[in-house]
Parts: sequence; C-alpha cells; structure tokens
Amino acid sequence: MTLWTVERLGRKGDGVAISGDRRALAALVLPGEQIEGEAEAGRIAAPRIVTPSAERVRPPCQHYRACGGCSLMHGSDDFVKAWKVGVVAEALRAQGLSAPVAGVHVSPPRSRRRAVLSGRRTKEGALLGFHRRFSDVVVDLADCMVLRPAIVAALPDL
Repeated sequence: MTLWTVERLGRKGDGVAISGDRRALAALVLPGEQIEGEAEAGRIAAPRIVTPSAERVRPPCQHYRACGGCSLMHGSDDFVKAWKVGVVAEALRAQGLSAPVAGVHVSPPRSRRRAVLSGRRTKEGALLGFHRRFSDVVVDLADCMVLRPAIVAALPDL
C-alpha cells in the first residue's frame, strides 16, 4: 500500500493527496491526514485513514460511507466553514477580485430542500435514493440526515 498525505480539499470536497511526485484524489478525507491506498486513474478508491485529522468527526448518518449525497459530513462544522470561505476566496482571487467573505453557514441536520435523486426499478418495486459514490448503484435512504423530513416521508410515494 502506498502512503499518501492529504494536502488540501478540492472545490468539490475530494482530498488532493500526494505521495512523492504523484497526486491523486481521495474522497472522505481531510487535509493533513495520512492515508493508505492505491491510485488508479488519478483516484484512490478506498483510502484507509492512517493518521486522522483533529477536525475529523463521526458522521451521524448511517448511509454516509455508501451514499454519495454528502461529501464533508466527516469534518467538524468549524472546518467546513473555513473550507467554504477558502473556496469562495480562491474563486474570487482567480478572477482578480478580493472581498471579505462573511455569513458562512453550515446547514443543520434535516434541512436540505433540494436534492438530485435517482431511481431504479427492482423486482420488489422501485428504489429511490442517491447514487453510491462513483457508481450507478442507488442507495436506499431509509432515513436521511440532510433531507427535510417531508421529502424523506414522500420517498415511498415517489
């Protein structure tokens, strides 16, 4: 197994990991973490955390590891806020602009009012949920920590 250091997160939340002169993307990691895994086509599909970040928290969602609906539930709220500020500041800098970034917000549980869901016909009927990370497999959302309860309640009818 190759040892990697997560240098930073990209704008979509994937970690940019380095090992020697090689770079690869890895999901569900945080900057500063040491991870093990093999890179294929520029991606570490199943990184194993060797040294976790102090900003790492236990994701409250039972679907988190399988579901592709969330990308940073494993980071503390303070980390996520700082990362969001950095993404906006970098986008402004890339356009030659500078402005203070204020009012950063981390969404509370069960508050997302929009989501891109996928469906699949099964022998038992139909399945509606998010795609598993990097696949076309649909993850059944028996309970979702980010969607509003009214949306989760409507899933069987959809």
